Amino acid sequence: MAQLQQLTSTDAREVCTHQVVRPERRAAPRVPYDALVAISVVGPSGEPRAPMVYRAVDISFSGISIIGRQFLCPGTTGVMQIVRPDGTAALACVFIATCQSMSNLDYLIGMEFGPLPPEICIDDFLDAQGRMLLMDPLLSERIDRA
Repeated sequence: MAQLQQLTSTDAREVCTHQVVRPERRAAPRVPYDALVAISVVGPSGEPRAPMVYRAVDISFSGISIIGRQFLCPGTTGVMQIVRPDGTAALACVFIATCQSMSNLDYLIGMEFGPLPPEICIDDFLDAQGRMLLMDPLLSERIDRA
């Protein structure tokens, strides 16, 4: 316990990323991934709510870990938008698996990827030319670097 108390908030991200505190749950290996992602939680009626922006920590074929100030309830379904390194956007359905409070008022959130629910239409995220709209302007940071 004394060893955990000596950790700084910067160390907390490193500890969580290296699974010292939590056991590995993913079948696929994690890859560090430092980028902003937007998440729109799907409400009970199937309508996506206003998007929220989080910072990704790592990603794998089966899921993603993110850090942010907003709590997401485990068991909730959401739509996540990721901007790839080449500047193109991707949309994925996510299921919130875990949401753990960290010492610096952030939450470490683990999500599993899955198929889009039938009530979510991909066309809702496309412009008239069929290009994907950004859920939040902050995601353009990745496009600007591409």
